[in-house]
Amino acid sequence: MKIWQRRIWILLVLLGGAGMTNAALRIATYNIALGEIRPGLDTVLQAICQETYQGYSQPLDILLLQEQDSVQSTTQAIVDIINRIMPSVNYRRSQTNGTGPGGTMAVVYNPQTVTLLDETALPPPTSGDRAVMRYHFQLAGYSTSDSHLYVYVAHLKATTNSDSRDRRAVQAAQIRADADALGNDVNIIYAGDFNIYTSSEPAYQNLVAEGSARAYDPTGLVDWQGSEYRRWHTQAPAMDPADASLVGGGMDDRFDFQMISDSLHDGSGLDWIEGSYRTFGNNATHAYNGNISSGNGASAVVLNALMTASDHCPVVLEYRHPARMSVSASDLPSRVIARGFQYQVQVTNTAPCQVGTQGAAGIDYSIQTNLTGTRQYASMPSEWTLATIGTLAGEPFAQYLINPIGFEMSGGGNISSTSDNFPFLYRILHADGSLELKVSNLQSDSPGANAGLMVRQSLEPGSPFGYLYLTRDFGLKWRSRMSPGSTAFVSNGPADLNSAWLRISRQGEQVLAAWSSDRQSWTEWQSMTLSGMTGPAYLGLAISSLHPTATAFASFDTEDAGGANSGTAYYAPPAAGPNIHTFLLGQGQTENRTFNIEIKSNDPTVQNNHWQTTCVYRYADFDDFDQDCDFDLDDVNLLLTHLGSINTLYDLDRSGLVDMTDLQILFETVLDRPLGDIDLDGTVDLSDFLILANFFMTPSTGWNHADLNGDHFVNISDLNIIAQNWMRFFP
Repeated sequence: MKIWQRRIWILLVLLGGAGMTNAALRIATYNIALGEIRPGLDTVLQAICQETYQGYSQPLDILLLQEQDSVQSTTQAIVDIINRIMPSVNYRRSQTNGTGPGGTMAVVYNPQTVTLLDETALPPPTSGDRAVMRYHFQLAGYSTSDSHLYVYVAHLKATTNSDSRDRRAVQAAQIRADADALGNDVNIIYAGDFNIYTSSEPAYQNLVAEGSARAYDPTGLVDWQGSEYRRWHTQAPAMDPADASLVGGGMDDRFDFQMISDSLHDGSGLDWIEGSYRTFGNNATHAYNGNISSGNGASAVVLNALMTASDHCPVVLEYRHPARMSVSASDLPSRVIARGFQYQVQVTNTAPCQVGTQGAAGIDYSIQTNLTGTRQYASMPSEWTLATIGTLAGEPFAQYLINPIGFEMSGGGNISSTSDNFPFLYRILHADGSLELKVSNLQSDSPGANAGLMVRQSLEPGSPFGYLYLTRDFGLKWRSRMSPGSTAFVSNGPADLNSAWLRISRQGEQVLAAWSSDRQSWTEWQSMTLSGMTGPAYLGLAISSLHPTATAFASFDTEDAGGANSGTAYYAPPAAGPNIHTFLLGQGQTENRTFNIEIKSNDPTVQNNHWQTTCVYRYADFDDFDQDCDFDLDDVNLLLTHLGSINTLYDLDRSGLVDMTDLQILFETVLDRPLGDIDLDGTVDLSDFLILANFFMTPSTGWNHADLNGDHFVNISDLNIIAQNWMRFFP
């Protein structure tokens, strides 16, 4: 049997949805005061771990601490508390103690989401100050440079006198110098109890000064003194705390901060989630200079715990992970035969956190494959309609391309002298308009097969039209019908053209046609008048085989197709998975083919991925009848219903008649099953006979109901098919 080269189309469904996810990187800073574990601390930590804020809900990933007696004592006690709250996580702590009065900085972290790579104490520049700690993390499961995060935790000198302000400024300058030395585009968080009273303070200005690691205040504030700014205040949650060692006076100061470097608010990769900065338990409903429990920023139990656990409130932010593109798919069918084959692959962002629609930034990425002549496809635009003009044997097919932009079509039929039957992909012109496409890759058994651009007055078979087209063997031609039902005349152009740019235009009742070999120099070739074409016209693509049993295939592009591995650029918001439907066109005749699909982003902060599978396939000279990716029982039943017809789609041996020979070809050449194998198990045996016996001498339809010859009745003819193939088997 003659085997034709066919195409395999793989459908990449880029799925996703807008809106927020319920996972993010949750980071809090908290001064617990004087290294003591007080009543209520466990309640506060549990509430942070269980809080749902703007749709995000997950336990703490990093807890930054100040005023720890030591990491081995106070910090370990906090680790034990959180592990009791979240026993499935197994939190860990830092190992290094900083120097200076008032205790060390420390960190508790979730090893399932971040890895602590390094911890460094910056020596205090002034005697009596506390050492700043720098922690170097990496997101678990990531390998890109953007998955690294540096966190500076500081407890700057308190009080308002000039010496304290100067010491804060010096230490802030030290932090910035160390951070600037890390280089450009580094993810940095500056957090802790800064004791800064106004944004005009030198310490604050040193943090936000120009430079590679300049700090950004997510609140956007230039001032935070006074009642109108009370939602940002962090000290003190109690006017008269029960523990006399704690500072009282009520909520009136913003001393605790999380500030971030530019790379954490550039909309790319690891980034803060806009709107997530908050003083925990503080929604500005409390009385200024009063107890935080006078508000409703949390439950009464949690607010009371804030007043007993410390004289500070935690500051919490959510951060989203860098995008991580992944490809997943089910196994390919064991055999792919049809040109209409579609295979579903899912491309997703598998990052634990995908940013919500609020403040979302896009991911630019591309799909690359190892297929030669890759062409990407999408759903047909709504303004285009595929129609059959006249009566056509077999179903026409058309597909819209997005790389290169254009179309592919296949079908049979004839654009004849007085009446037409052919596939027509058109859009309606309500005024003047034109169409310019490159026609190429025309394939058919028929030398006269043709494809080109057409303007029609109507969709009736005898409608007037102008048709500029290429043929398989005879070059460029022009065909036109001047009035309904009249004879269509042909004009011959260059006979050596098998690919060309074609342009057809409608200007009132005028139809104009031109062609070009390079899209630079055009030959204005035809002009005709279609009298009466004053209303809407039909402009589109036509194809015909000019042969009763043959089909034709052609490409219509607005640009030249790219080569293998050229990729196609896409855009998708991080909140959503990709949402473009893409076909990949592969050509070849080998029995085994390995498909490689790579997701690559031009953003270095996106972690890419790769997927590979091997497909065993054969090319055949017929189509998958129901276009469902493989030949199966449904295709058998479709052929049965057309036995005795002249439908070329089912006439597999091209004899001019759909008969039992075609059914045998379908079974033995395509399905690898003997004719008579009702249950498709590879053997004609007792199980097939029992199925036939169950339906014997009854009206029945379908192969699985033992109607083996398509006459809608199970009788001796069907039994003969079983008998003739008895005990035949295919391995």
